[in-house]
Amino acid sequence: MKKSIAFLTLCVIGSLLSSTGYAKQVFDDVPKGHWSYEAIERLAKDHIIEGIGNNFFAGEKEATRYEMAVIVGKAMENEEKAD
Repeated sequence: MKKSIAFLTLCVIGSLLSSTGYAKQVFDDVPKGHWSYEAIERLAKDHIIEGIGNNFFAGEKEATRYEMAVIVGKAMENEEKAD
């Protein structure tokens, strides 16, 4: 009985922490102290950029012209919605 109560308590605390300001960072490979973190976080939350599998951003990877076209297109679409 005591183990069940302890387990339930941990589950409740875990769910509360995950739904408050303790949310996980946007991409696992972009540290919160990185100079571009805030811009990357905003672009990801606005659905302008996406990671590459397993929650990685791969910031050192070069972008193709196709990828840049998608990014610009999504940004323009978001701008049109805001007007």
